[in-house]
Amino acid sequence: MIFKSIAGKAPPASGLLPALALSCVLHVLLLWPDASPRAAQQPGQPLTATLRAAVGADRPAVAAPHASPVKASYETTTVRRQAVVAMAEPVPVRRWTAPENTGTHESSGAGRAAAAEPHAYGSGPVNLEPVAQAGEPVRPDADGIRAYRIGLAREARAYRQYPSLARERGWTGTVEVRVDVSPDGLPRQILLARSSGHDILDREAVNMMSRAATAAVLPDSLRGRAFAVRLPVVFDIAEAQ
Repeated sequence: MIFKSIAGKAPPASGLLPALALSCVLHVLLLWPDASPRAAQQPGQPLTATLRAAVGADRPAVAAPHASPVKASYETTTVRRQAVVAMAEPVPVRRWTAPENTGTHESSGAGRAAAAEPHAYGSGPVNLEPVAQAGEPVRPDADGIRAYRIGLAREARAYRQYPSLARERGWTGTVEVRVDVSPDGLPRQILLARSSGHDILDREAVNMMSRAATAAVLPDSLRGRAFAVRLPVVFDIAEAQ
């Protein structure tokens, strides 16, 4: 009985095999289209070619820098102007003249060399006092000036007066008076050298020194010489009382 049932089902199985094989072939053809040979190109259709630009070809080319014509023209013009100025400037011509007196030049040159030469150490004492040259006034004797100042101050005390208005208002101060003496020993002019700040005191001091200079005795060492001295005149109420 088993044998009969198998024999009865065999024909349907043998009919499905061709259908399954055909289905597999169709699936393979559909999934693999490149396997079929490409159709040959028709002879009448023209060939087309496409050119692709290289990388960086679209970028504009940078031109090399050229010298500016204006700058070049300016430099050329400047060089030409300098050349013209150099040609136009006159060349100084040095002329040599023979010296008229050789002895004079030699002596003057020796004098300059001697004056420029410094003194050596230990050559002798250096006189620091100014030396009177020809045409310059000789300084008056220092002892004579001191003696004249003392005599002038002594005479000024005899003519000293304190202005009443300055005394009432309590004005005090110091006035400096300059006395210029001529070579004959007489006062040439009496000047106000420094003010006390009060005109009444300044006028009194100048008046007092004018009378004192007329009465002062001139030392013998100052006779025949012009000189000037300055004396302070102090106005103090406490001392005047």
